[in-house]
Amino acid sequence: MEIAVTKDGTAKRFGKTVLTLGNFDGVHRGHRMLLKTTVETARRIDALSAAMVFDPHPVAFFKPDDFQLIQPTNEKLKHLEAAGLDLVIVQRFDRALAELSPTDFVQTELLERFDLREVVLGYDTTFGKNRAGTPRTFLECGRKYGFGVTVARPVRHEEQPISSSRIRKAVAAGDLPLAKHLLGYPFTLFGVVIHGAGRGGSQLGFPTANVKTVRRLFPPLGVYAARALFDGKELPAAVNVGTNPTFGENPVSIEAHVLDFDGDLYGREMALAFEKRLRAEKRFSGPEELKEQMARDVEEVRRALS
Repeated sequence: MEIAVTKDGTAKRFGKTVLTLGNFDGVHRGHRMLLKTTVETARRIDALSAAMVFDPHPVAFFKPDDFQLIQPTNEKLKHLEAAGLDLVIVQRFDRALAELSPTDFVQTELLERFDLREVVLGYDTTFGKNRAGTPRTFLECGRKYGFGVTVARPVRHEEQPISSSRIRKAVAAGDLPLAKHLLGYPFTLFGVVIHGAGRGGSQLGFPTANVKTVRRLFPPLGVYAARALFDGKELPAAVNVGTNPTFGENPVSIEAHVLDFDGDLYGREMALAFEKRLRAEKRFSGPEELKEQMARDVEEVRRALS
């Protein structure tokens, strides 16, 4: 899969193309239906299958402190590659792009860059200044400029469309089974293991990896059964998302006790795939009571992931 990143207004010209476009945050089951249609249509007419994604996410551009992504761009690209696309355009989203009218966007960002044969859209796609462009806009442009348009129906779960916003709400509510079903895979946090307070191993007998993540979506404070993925390994983990209230008031941190592992994790990249919420965060009377609870948490993780 080729990845083309727009920079300084320059863009490569591509040949015969079937294109889908959107934010694809989470690359959930609904997104994957769009991608499947794009790939199959392109193969049928011997064209490039391509997706255009926007970075940063337009909502994050306008409201950086209020918006939480499901996944970072590099993980999104891995999912897009797995869908079988030939090409992904990472379109830099900035004020100039936001000010383009829908028809100007089609003309300058699409028709000048692709020999466009078909555009595959979600039913709720919006684009252009003030999000004024809709699938109907694309249908009108297609008739004018000679490309086809496929508008996909929503993929539903329990009679409601699957969407990134619905997944964010499920994660924020701690409904990880629902989030997993909508995504098609477990909700996952990505980060790097950094030095923490060092209490897990020295005081409690349960060494933890303190995982620093970019600011993004978190489940509610509590303890979770998860799978830790690092260095090609996949091991069960008890993950605490919280402030460690037993030891005072602290910023929210992500700490993972990786079961059946003994080694140095500092500086390593780690992904935590959340499977089940075990309990809410709680203040204990002291280290001994917390240690007893952690032992119970570890056994519950083994049962949950067995």
